[in-house]
Amino acid sequence: MEYNLFRLGCVGLKKVVLFIWMLSLLWVPGVYAADVPVQQGLVTDKAGLLSSGEASAITDAAPGSRYTFHIVTLESLNGANSANYATNVYDSWGLSSRDILLLISAEEHQVELNFQNSGLRSSLNSWSQQQGGPSGSAAITKWVDTYFIPYAEDGDFTGGIFSLMEATHSLGQSQGTATGTGNAVNDKSTVSMPGILLILMGAALVVGLLYVVITGIRRRRAHDEQKELLGDLLVQANRAIESLKPFQGIVQGKTAERVEAISERLTNELIQISALRNEDSDAAPAFYRLAALKTAADKLSEANVSFRSAILEEE
Repeated sequence: MEYNLFRLGCVGLKKVVLFIWMLSLLWVPGVYAADVPVQQGLVTDKAGLLSSGEASAITDAAPGSRYTFHIVTLESLNGANSANYATNVYDSWGLSSRDILLLISAEEHQVELNFQNSGLRSSLNSWSQQQGGPSGSAAITKWVDTYFIPYAEDGDFTGGIFSLMEATHSLGQSQGTATGTGNAVNDKSTVSMPGILLILMGAALVVGLLYVVITGIRRRRAHDEQKELLGDLLVQANRAIESLKPFQGIVQGKTAERVEAISERLTNELIQISALRNEDSDAAPAFYRLAALKTAADKLSEANVSFRSAILEEE
């Protein structure tokens, strides 16, 4: 689904090149799976379209009573079909029927809304038909065109994401209200105002507790994933150090000095990564400490990026 008003030009490929390319895909069945980004919580901003504050606000608003949004932005699809790529991400991340994936590709100007929920599909069909529109995939396109595209065309991706999430969450809530209208009318004549207030207070308390538990578990999972990535960096640094050993004691002069310098820097990175993992293990926040969990996960994420860049440079 395009979110720019201009058309992108197409460059024709020769038949021989296309044939060879198709054969390469047949021989490498996991080519698309290898491109799936590692999920970084509810917002995986690989294209850098969002600030940290915007990503945090979206993360807080993504879970709803019926659906949970997962946002992924990419710099480019590298020639992959956007719908197929979104399905691949949805399956690779193990998303469920209550999850909705919103994929945004900056270079191709593509956006995909991917989900596997028959109730939501029926709701979108009904909404589209009420607007005089079609059903099926065209209804999803119309939904995105209505609530996301106007913001995206102005470069306001955050506004578009919020608009789409709020509309979708409201669509689910309005469904629930419609199915219970008859009972609600009868209850008003029998339940006193204090009773209603107590029910509302109890419901608010339950919702608050559920939010803390669910958000805490998710943030703890994101924190643990970042910790696992640190473990992978430990292995990578060790391998890099091992690869230098055959040269130590053999090469001489400036080459020997360079080998020793690289080994020393890699060893220093190894020590820092190990210390960070041990420090985090001793002071990992409890799941209900939402702010502390987010801070710890962000710290590990920044460390992962820094250490990975340093190790790759040495390699």
